[in-house]
This record gives sequence, structure tokens and C-alpha cells, in this order.
Amino acid sequence: MEREFRDVVSRLNGLCATVEREFGEVKSELRHAEKQNVNILAMFVSVVVLACVALLLAGYAVSTANSNRSLIVELVRQSNEQAQQIEQAAQQVDQLQEGTPDTAPHKR
Repeated sequence: MEREFRDVVSRLNGLCATVEREFGEVKSELRHAEKQNVNILAMFVSVVVLACVALLLAGYAVSTANSNRSLIVELVRQSNEQAQQIEQAAQQVDQLQEGTPDTAPHKR
């Protein structure tokens, strides 16, 4: 009976050692997983920050493009007005030239 008791105690000690070893491995794996989760979280935050910066830059680009578009539209409008004024001036010069007699000096 004492021998069986010692065998049982020995087996229990072996099981306890195995459980302690497994528990240590599990703790190590949990620490490693925790570090990976922190790294994954850090990468996720970085991606979110980069996405926000990209959206801000895209918004700025759209705003600048709209502003440039407005400037171009205004310049084209002014250019068209100037072209009309030049055409009107050219028509007036043509009318004046048609309406005035030949002003070339006459030879005597």
C-alpha cells in the first residue's frame, strides 16, 4: 500500500511538473500574443491615421482644384470680354475708314 501511495505521489508530482511546464508555455504564448495584439493595434492605428491624412490631402486637392477651376472660368470670361471689345474696336475702325474720304496727300 505504501508503494502504491509513493507511485501515486510520484505520478502526481510528475503531473504537477507537466502542468507547471504547460502553464509556463501558455503564459509565454499569451505574452507573445499580447505583444502581437499591441503590434496589430499599433498598425491599425497607423493605417487609420494614414487614411485620415490621405482624406485631408484629397479634400485639399479637391478644394484647390475647385478654386483653380473658378479662377480659370473667370480668366476665360475676362478673355472673352476683351476679345469682344477688340472686335468692336476693329469694327469701329473699319466703319471710320469706310466713312472718311481718302486722306492721302494729293500731289500737285
